[in-house]
Amino acid sequence: MKITSFIICLAVGLMAHAQSEDYTRLNITDVVVKENNMESAGIGGTINLKNKSKLHDVELYTSSNLTITADFKVSTNYSRRSSSKSGSITLDVVYFTDYGGKKDKRTAQYMFFLDDERRFEAKEQFVFKNGLKPRQIKLSYKGQFQD
Repeated sequence: MKITSFIICLAVGLMAHAQSEDYTRLNITDVVVKENNMESAGIGGTINLKNKSKLHDVELYTSSNLTITADFKVSTNYSRRSSSKSGSITLDVVYFTDYGGKKDKRTAQYMFFLDDERRFEAKEQFVFKNGLKPRQIKLSYKGQFQD
């Protein structure tokens, strides 16, 4: 009886450990949106990412006429020819912006190799045509993976 319960506990522990290796946490801080020399703070936080799965509609900023959301996807790389690339991870980010009914989409990719500090600073620019006065919106934030 004791051996059976020990084996079950060991199996559950190993499964939990294996599942935890497929997940990582991404801290998003210092989210700032700038429009016409006006800066506004966005929404930061920590998100859990599963290897090779997208996390949809993470809200980075929202106001009465502007919404910026993003899809995040992290994946590990495998390469037979390069051990440095084989140990790397890739973060794909797709930004969706809605400014008064006008929509825009941007894609960014960040790659982190073995010895890299797994942090980045994102800067994106969105331009919306508004007659003769185009609107320029800048998004910036910092991201860092937790171990």
